[in-house]
Amino acid sequence: MEWIGEAALAVELEQRPEIDYPFNVEIIVGRPSKRRMDIDNRGKAVMDFLQEAKIIVDDCLAQRITMMWSNDIEGAKVTISAADTPM
Repeated sequence: MEWIGEAALAVELEQRPEIDYPFNVEIIVGRPSKRRMDIDNRGKAVMDFLQEAKIIVDDCLAQRITMMWSNDIEGAKVTISAADTPM
């Protein structure tokens, strides 16, 4: 929940277009230290946040989602790019 609040504040301060076309997304999430957590659950939270924050119009437009853990970051780093192939 803390991450969602911080992320909401960060994107609120940025101007950005809503992504309403097929896209690819890379999600890198900080590995939790002692808690067991599934990476796919973290991905779902990120995609839901992107849609709620109106960064993407609909997560069904995602053509490819790449996810990985990182010991070098806290929270998440998200990179979105236009998909090469139309839906």
